[in-house]
Parts: sequence; structure tokens; C-alpha cells
Amino acid sequence: MSSDTRKFIKGVTSGYAYMIVSLLVSLWLVPFVLKYLSKPEYGIFAIAGDLLGWLAMANLGISAAFNSKGAQLMGTNDINELNIVASTTFFSQLLSAIIIIVAGIIVTLNPQLLFGADTNAENIQLVVAILVMGYTISFIFQPLNSLLIASKQIHIDNYLKFGLLII
Repeated sequence: MSSDTRKFIKGVTSGYAYMIVSLLVSLWLVPFVLKYLSKPEYGIFAIAGDLLGWLAMANLGISAAFNSKGAQLMGTNDINELNIVASTTFFSQLLSAIIIIVAGIIVTLNPQLLFGADTNAENIQLVVAILVMGYTISFIFQPLNSLLIASKQIHIDNYLKFGLLII
């Protein structure tokens, strides 16, 4: 069996395993979270999660462009150009992540800006801070994920996703 075939099989099986585990964790997480959060706190958790999803727009398509450009440069074996493009992608992604962190700090310190002045939920700062931290970690890793996909190392990308799922 060739190396590419083994990588393909590892990528497919680890992708399915990640999808199944992710779905099981999601099904388990909702009742678990509802046991510890009140209704207003869960509403804030849901709103903050949705807003973080919208913050993916801060990516500006950088990772998607790097997926195709990185694969093209790896195919032509142009390592110097790949280093330049990877560095540019990483630092632009890092700058976007800093913007997300600053917005997260502002909302964490002043939750009434986003959730209203009559919010009486306990631990709202902690919930928002954990959500922002987790999102920022996955956001910063997107260029690495693109490099792994471009170099046919999808199974390693899936293993890293398992690590983020644990966090």
C-alpha cells in the first residue's frame, strides 16, 4: 500500500472518528451545561457562542486562501515562497486573534455592554472568558491546520482537533 493511500485511509477514519466523538460530546454537553447554568446564564452562553461564530468573519478568508496556495506551493516544491506565505498567514491570523481577544476582554469586563444592564447571571465573566479563550486557540491554529491539509497530513489535523475538543 502506498504512502498516499495510507494517509488517505488515516484521514478518512480519523475524520469519521472525530465527527462521531464531536457529536457525542455535543449531545452530552447540553444537559451537562444546563445542570450547572441557570436559564439566563445558558442564554448568555448561547448568545456568546453565536457571536463568536460570527467573529469567524475576522478571518477574512485568509485560511481558505492559504489552503489552496499552500497546496500549490507544496506541489511545486517552492519552499521559500511557502515560508513567506505561511508567515504572512500566521501573523495576519495572529493580528485578527488579538482583535478578538481585545473584544473578548471588553465584553468580559463589561458584560452589560452586550447582554444588557439587567443581567443577573452569575459567573458571566467566566463563561465569556472561557468561550473567547477556546475560540482564540482554534482561530490561531487555522494556518497550521491549512499546512497539514495541504501536505496530506489530514489525520494529524484530526488528532489536533481531538485535543481541542478535550480542552
